Amino acid sequence: MTVPSRSLPLAWLIISVFSYVASAPAADSSGQFAVLISVDGYQHVPRLSFAVSGTLRLSQTLRRYGGYRSADVLQLVDAAADPALHPTRANLLSELPQWLSKAAENDRLLIAFAGHAFRAADGDVYLAALDTNPGDLLATGVSVSWLKEQLAGCPARTKLLLLDTRQASLEQAAADLPGISAAELAEPLKNVPGLTVLVASAAGQASLVCTDRQQSLFGFWAVEGFKGHADGDNDGQIAVEELAAYVQQQVAADAQQRFRADQRPQRIGLPADDDRPAVVCRVQPQTLKRTLTDLADHLGLQMQRGAHVRLGVLEFTTETGAGEVLGAEFGVLGRYCGGELQQQLLTRSTGRFEVADRRRLDQALKESDFGIGQLGSASALKELGQRAGQLPVVAVGTLAKRDGRTVTLRCQLLRTDDSGLVAQTTVRAELNDSEWAMLGRSVNVEPTDYAAPADPASPIPTQVARISQIDHRSQTTHPLADPQFPLRVRIMVGNQERKGVFRDGQLLVPLKTGEVYRIQIENGNDHGVYLRLLVDGLNTLPERMWSKGVEVEAAPQRELAGAQPVNLAEARAWWLDAREAGQTAAVYSVNGFFSQVGQNAKYNEFRVVDVQDSQAVRMGFADQAGLITAAFYQPIPKTAQTGERGLGTALGEEYSTQTEMYTGDTLPGPLLAVVHIRYVKAGTER
Repeated sequence: MTVPSRSLPLAWLIISVFSYVASAPAADSSGQFAVLISVDGYQHVPRLSFAVSGTLRLSQTLRRYGGYRSADVLQLVDAAADPALHPTRANLLSELPQWLSKAAENDRLLIAFAGHAFRAADGDVYLAALDTNPGDLLATGVSVSWLKEQLAGCPARTKLLLLDTRQASLEQAAADLPGISAAELAEPLKNVPGLTVLVASAAGQASLVCTDRQQSLFGFWAVEGFKGHADGDNDGQIAVEELAAYVQQQVAADAQQRFRADQRPQRIGLPADDDRPAVVCRVQPQTLKRTLTDLADHLGLQMQRGAHVRLGVLEFTTETGAGEVLGAEFGVLGRYCGGELQQQLLTRSTGRFEVADRRRLDQALKESDFGIGQLGSASALKELGQRAGQLPVVAVGTLAKRDGRTVTLRCQLLRTDDSGLVAQTTVRAELNDSEWAMLGRSVNVEPTDYAAPADPASPIPTQVARISQIDHRSQTTHPLADPQFPLRVRIMVGNQERKGVFRDGQLLVPLKTGEVYRIQIENGNDHGVYLRLLVDGLNTLPERMWSKGVEVEAAPQRELAGAQPVNLAEARAWWLDAREAGQTAAVYSVNGFFSQVGQNAKYNEFRVVDVQDSQAVRMGFADQAGLITAAFYQPIPKTAQTGERGLGTALGEEYSTQTEMYTGDTLPGPLLAVVHIRYVKAGTER
């Protein structure tokens, strides 16, 4: 072992989420208005339980996922603090015409109503406002004939009305329910041009309520659809037809699975008078972490609904013109997505289904010689399911495409016995700077990359522009090819630097099986920096690990362990002091994967092995073997926020040492640079 040039202080785990809030669209491009009405505490008819909570979730979803501005969403609920926003008859008759008049010809209008509805003796139907008295509907109800006039006079090209009436539990549905069904309520509205009415249930059916979700089935699946799961053609837009088809399918299946009851949402209305699709919203990409969380929620629901007891999560592949491959242009990101999806599913599985232990699944993959090309093979999937301990379902994720910082993720649940499709969904996520750095590209981030747009009215957020700039620059010159680059990274074997070759923007360094190496880092700046250092996608510092699996304990518990896979944005970081006066650079050495830090620090040396024996493969990160990632960050105050077999790194002999604990008042901030070094079998670097 070579003694470090300097002990390397440690910075505790920092979670940095980089996102932006989309600036408000210009007045002529806002284009979306929503009026959301719900009543729980009726004054003269039986109260409802979860109409308001469902509406509040729909409102949040429209603003977060659908791009609706808060100023363009009106909530009329009896839980509102302002009486002017209570859904009384007077407020509805006053507010609805005002809001409908805001919409222009090419705009979109969404109205949602959750509550009671009644039919008068003369056959007219009425929405029940908070103060409606069924004994005097003419004076206290909201006439659907009046609503029809308002909607017919609204110039918006796309108008969608969600009606959710007769909400009830299964027990309540067995008794006589007050009022009429949403299908009966919508009947007078079927001839309004450009209006589609999506109703919760057919005539004679209840709108079933899930107490555990505190929402009706119809409302729950409408919200899931607006999150992007209804985007059937993956164009980033949800058309009325897509939302209707998605909600109809999901509600009908969920009602059967949960309640053994029939509930069939209906679509009523006329299409617009041209061939353009009626788009109800444009799906806004979320952070990668939130996207994977949403994906786990959705897949967990499908597992539970199908009564599937166990699943395994395979790595995310990359879709290319030549098919699906590991890594490709997404570097180590695909494996992170697969690992994070598994952890998110683990937290949702207790009492519902089991998630296969990752090590056992990896062993089954190895034993069955299962490759990506066999995902479409029924016999190969069946063998995998048997070897993994009767695994009935696998989750297969794909990174389908990338446009700047936006990536498209597709995930399928497949049965292993017959390769049948259980469920599939496609979502989009936005990468932060560190997640972009996981793509395997190397770049020096210039100060100008963080500059605000010269035009304050620019619709392009700074982070979008920055990633576009560094994306382009990373395809030209590797930072280490510039002798003036102050943050140097070297692979040292013994006391000698192993020189590499620059090729196509990458640095390839030759190593031999059995060699022990260390990583030398130099900080030539006059200020300290943070370093997140991964080898084969595994952090060189100990990370908290998930110990839950179906063969382990029932509750998820996390403890520190070495060589763990991690999102670069969340990795624990090393602190590199500034160079001292007279020094060219402050020099540090990382000799292995640390399992403990501090006075009793321990690490396992970096030892080169064939890829199938690497620690990355043992951890299920085969596509990351042979890659060193060094990401450098500016400190900010804590108050701010091929076909040939490759090489990999294994845990070599364990050694004891000391590391100084960093106790400063900063944390990793903006990305300064990311350097990737690919180490390859000697002789293949040229």
